[in-house]
Amino acid sequence: MKKLFMVIVLIIAYSAIYADAATDKMKISVDSYRKAFYGTAIKNGVEAIDIMYQGMLDTIVKWLPELKDFKTKETNYFYQFSSDLGSVTHSFQLWKTMENNEASVKITFDNSLFELNRINSLFISMEYLKSTTGYEKLALTNGDTIFNIIRENDKAYAYYPFELVDSQIKNGLMIKIDVAFKKSYDAKKKAERWMDIVKQVLTKLKMKTLQFYMQ
Repeated sequence: MKKLFMVIVLIIAYSAIYADAATDKMKISVDSYRKAFYGTAIKNGVEAIDIMYQGMLDTIVKWLPELKDFKTKETNYFYQFSSDLGSVTHSFQLWKTMENNEASVKITFDNSLFELNRINSLFISMEYLKSTTGYEKLALTNGDTIFNIIRENDKAYAYYPFELVDSQIKNGLMIKIDVAFKKSYDAKKKAERWMDIVKQVLTKLKMKTLQFYMQ
């Protein structure tokens, strides 16, 4: 019963933003729940959540940044929703791949709490590790937004917590930037171009807007 109640609560909360798309399913779900038609309530409730989640991601995908002189080759996403012992969890990955004659760049948005806290723990632990071979710790400021960044080869993991409790991220967004160079550069030039691309991605992000749609 508690699991189903949490689903209904989530439906009502999401409907504040996406009511137009999911009103009919939501109404059937809530009415069925009140009449104890739990199977119908769950079916329509999950369908309502699916509509609202797609609406959220269709909105967020518009905020994936464009890179100057790059062409978009692919944009896609997937998401997961589950309820376990009354705890409702949901996560998504949304990505865009862009290319030009210099490089291919894949930008991924990921709000998985496992990934967010994995990268956050790695970022914190790097203060104490004797060897950080393969990883580099960076930070970038964009206005009043500070991004903690871990570089792994030509990948950048930047993350921004919306809610942090006792060093654990409860809500947030990780941005993965994977750069595959087509041109051959020396180490110094490659590092400069890599950082230019990462900075361009992160400085174009509208984190307050993304946070609004995700919370």
